[in-house]
Amino acid sequence: MGLKQAEFLIVRRSAEAPNSFQKPAGNASCNPAVAGGILLGMLTSLLIPKISKSKAFMPLQCSVPGCLFLLLSALLAQPVVQAQVETGDVWRDATLYRDEWGVPHVYANNPFAMAFVFGYAQAEDHAENMLLGYRLARGTLAAVLGEPWADSDAFSLKMGHVRIAIEAWPTLDPMTVTLCEGFSMGVNAWLADHQHEAPSWADGVRPEDVLALWHAFLMSQAPFDLPDLFRREPALPSANAWASAPERSDVGAAVLVMNPHQQYDGFFQWYEAHLVLGGMNIYGATLRGLPVILQGHNESLGWALAPNMPDFADMYREDGGVSAPVRNPKDPRAQVPDVSGETALLLEYMSQSSTYLVRTGSGMESRVVPSYIGERGPLFEDPARGLHSWLIGGYRELNGFRQLLDMAFATELGAFQSALNGMQIPCFHIVYADRHGDIFYIYNTRTGTRINEATLTPGGQGAPEPIRWYEPQTFKYAPVAWHRVIPPANLPYLVNPPSGYVQACGNPPWTATEGAALNPGQWPVWLSADPDTYRARRIRQLLHAGIRSFRDHQSILYDVVASAAFDTVPALLRSVEKRTDLTAQMHPDFHEGITLLRQWNCIAETGSPGMTFYHLWWTFTKTRALAHYPSEQAVYQAIVSNDPAAEELMIRAVEDAARTLRNEYGTLQKNWGELHRIRRGKREEPLPGALSGEPLFVASDTHFEPGRWISRYGYGFAMAVEFGEELRAVSLLPFGTSENPASPHYDDQLDMLLQRRFKKTHFHHDDILRNADQAIGKSITLLPLGVPGAMTLHSSTIMAARLNSAVEVPESLPPGLAPFSLYMQAERKPEGVPVALEITQMIPGALCDAEGFAQLALFRYEPGLGWQAMDWQTADPSRRLLYGRDSALAQWYVVLGPDGLVKSDDKAAAPAPLMPEKYPVALDTLLDGHQTQPAIGGDGALFVPAPALPPVMSAEPPQETAGAENTAETVPETAPETMPGRTFKLEKLEGRDANSGGPKALRGIPGFHFGPRSGKGKAADKEAETASDVGAAEGTKDRVPVEKGDVRQEEKTAQPSGQGTAIEAPAPVPKKEEESAARPERKRPPLPDVIPQDPNFLFGPAAGEKKSGSGQPSPKGTFKLERLD
Repeated sequence: MGLKQAEFLIVRRSAEAPNSFQKPAGNASCNPAVAGGILLGMLTSLLIPKISKSKAFMPLQCSVPGCLFLLLSALLAQPVVQAQVETGDVWRDATLYRDEWGVPHVYANNPFAMAFVFGYAQAEDHAENMLLGYRLARGTLAAVLGEPWADSDAFSLKMGHVRIAIEAWPTLDPMTVTLCEGFSMGVNAWLADHQHEAPSWADGVRPEDVLALWHAFLMSQAPFDLPDLFRREPALPSANAWASAPERSDVGAAVLVMNPHQQYDGFFQWYEAHLVLGGMNIYGATLRGLPVILQGHNESLGWALAPNMPDFADMYREDGGVSAPVRNPKDPRAQVPDVSGETALLLEYMSQSSTYLVRTGSGMESRVVPSYIGERGPLFEDPARGLHSWLIGGYRELNGFRQLLDMAFATELGAFQSALNGMQIPCFHIVYADRHGDIFYIYNTRTGTRINEATLTPGGQGAPEPIRWYEPQTFKYAPVAWHRVIPPANLPYLVNPPSGYVQACGNPPWTATEGAALNPGQWPVWLSADPDTYRARRIRQLLHAGIRSFRDHQSILYDVVASAAFDTVPALLRSVEKRTDLTAQMHPDFHEGITLLRQWNCIAETGSPGMTFYHLWWTFTKTRALAHYPSEQAVYQAIVSNDPAAEELMIRAVEDAARTLRNEYGTLQKNWGELHRIRRGKREEPLPGALSGEPLFVASDTHFEPGRWISRYGYGFAMAVEFGEELRAVSLLPFGTSENPASPHYDDQLDMLLQRRFKKTHFHHDDILRNADQAIGKSITLLPLGVPGAMTLHSSTIMAARLNSAVEVPESLPPGLAPFSLYMQAERKPEGVPVALEITQMIPGALCDAEGFAQLALFRYEPGLGWQAMDWQTADPSRRLLYGRDSALAQWYVVLGPDGLVKSDDKAAAPAPLMPEKYPVALDTLLDGHQTQPAIGGDGALFVPAPALPPVMSAEPPQETAGAENTAETVPETAPETMPGRTFKLEKLEGRDANSGGPKALRGIPGFHFGPRSGKGKAADKEAETASDVGAAEGTKDRVPVEKGDVRQEEKTAQPSGQGTAIEAPAPVPKKEEESAARPERKRPPLPDVIPQDPNFLFGPAAGEKKSGSGQPSPKGTFKLERLD
């Protein structure tokens, strides 16, 4: 059956509603981006000896002049990022913030620094789990975990995840290469800094490992048509996702909900994070070990992924024809027959093999597995069926990170759809919503158009027999079936349907919304194998009900109604009444169980004995029925259709459930929460939800330990986003951000899960900087809680820092002075590291008038020196701002003024009151004059991604704000040289010094540094100047110091915008007795004791150092990094 003409439903909310999916206009033309990409690929194949084997499936029909123009345009397009702010120092180019939940927020000036710091943060939270994931992709897991993972390793080697990544490396988009290199080096840096915390088998991460893990994730979702062979289970088996339009919202805003599920003990687990890279500001979730956000939201839009079941992979029998007659070896006159194609392939298949190690009780055992990858994909040998090729859509397409980055940069639906045209993600339902009110759904896949069966049947021989694409087919079909790939415009999709919602909770595309929005007859029957689950039916029922608030959407995520029970329990009760021949002689416990189900409200609550009995009954029913029916969906169908065979199975299962409860617990009255539990470390709690009955709140109930079921599968991440006038979002990880049991974030979100609550996310810059529990970097900006102000810390050494605010005076104030702000303390580690400070304080008009403002000043406190006015400070009366700089960080800071200015009946000096959450001052105003990260300080357009090489992306980059054209001038001319395509080898060295005083950085790398620098060279000298003395540091060279009274002041020749004047410290006057009410501080975990050990971290050619040929590592080193290219 050929692909029929697709039918699209496009309901525009307005005339400007975008749609970048274009229908093909016959054979007269082609997509210019695709044509240019094919030509560029043809030229590249002539210039690059080793090129990826991936093929373009789109036809090339274009005029010669047009093709030449496209080719010239592609060649002139810069393949590297534009206008990067890159110093070569990753901890100066990027800063890591963590909020009170441990969620990482990475602010970066360039993609490499972002990926590096993100890799470092992930390693800090789950290094062991991530390293095991990379081993799974490489096929080296059994060397650590033993025999149970031997089949997994053999499968990974046959799939060639790492091999495909290495072969594709020369032709990858430069952005993908940069992300993989930066992320892997960040993980390795953490391993070097924390060598005593790393597992003994840790052998570092290579850039291709990151791509291999991504490849393993995607390929696990592909259908595998050889059921008798081992295959890896889907990494994402289920999820909930939906979007509602503004007309279904109580505030007129679109809402997006994402809820992927995961195995709690698996290697593909979700991780919450926030990445800011110039114009990209994306918050959401990724899989551990990947450098980009897979689903989430930016300021304008968001998207969710849910697994679908498209037929984007085929098994092809490699039957090469009839074998030649047997030759008599004793007859010298007999002609030597030709070797058949199948025999030749088998010989080649057996000749290409890979070795892997398996840890056994007797030591390491070496094994060999054939690992042949042919034209159609990896080969698998079925003992009964022979050799088969597994052809998977997107098998050799590895620029998914670039596509996800383009999706994150999009600001409206048209740009987002253009990003999807890259077709680098071969599966998943994609659900979308944005602040413009548009909602969108697409049944995303990368699959061939297959074959029209009519072409295989000669005329007059009747109707053609449908090809069963879910079974292995002859390889002869492959060239035609996969000659073209179905473009996104021809896949089932919806834009703003009349129902006002779209959803993907385990359903085919035809039921993504209500009504006949999509007609399944317009697509081939093989395209989708998705069943319509009870979860999907339940969400359609809830979204159809009417207007929903943002809190309603949050509550729906915790819905524990067992929807399937509304069909199965009545069917059982009908069967009991009908089949008295089976029920008359049943044990009394049988009838007690029936009574429990009859009285049950079909809700999977922890206090429900009916849910306990239902779970056992359904488990036994399904176990019995699957011996007679092909699938669970077929069992449901048999039950609701009153199949006599199913009736008896259900009745017998009641007897089994009653007997089990009586034998195990001595009673049938057992609440669900007593038996259904969730475990985190040594903690175990009752858990609502289930798999039985298919509630929206998914919590597995199949792993039985003595006396209870432990949930090992369920929510991996949950987020709801409302795109209103002000974006709001809440989220939840099922346990916490860290896998370290000693971390406060190991299980701090479990209580919220059990209480069915969410945490408010920190997305806006001021919210993040104010709620940061800690930050790591060389330039850190923080906002104090309870007062409108800002501090920026500068150091030439990597530091961890945070900001504390206090109401109660920490040390006695000078006589006659009173505070007009909270007391602020910048805490940092290492404590002795030199730090320079920039500070801004806004003084609200409620505290003093304009005349009083002129008498205020910034003060600093040091033990032994007491309170002193800051040497350099200035004021901006029009904006009521005080701005100061300090060359050495003091212990406390505060704004002081004469106590007579205090607006209070009590003339005693009193601390300034707490300010409201929202201040009448913008963040860019508070940071005016600060040397901050560009993304924080309002210069977010400094980074613009270059257009990707066709045909990876056809979308234009998002429009940037005015002034972006000139940002290239801000790039330092002395920035270290970038080296696209660099490849490195990281290997573990023996003989680490376990008794050394601390972690050792990587040494002995001629020409490259991965650790502390020697301090030589211009770059090192330049860095040493930074923050050592604010008077000579960035921005202060334009200020001339003057003397005013007892306080040294400076006049600014380059003030922050607004009227600024140098100010004097208020003269001390006799101090009155004062009382201050203490405000209890929020308890926070201490700053980390282990700080990244490289004070001048440069990843690239070592400036000012001669290359050495020895390359010998230090005896105290733990790793060795070699450059291979």
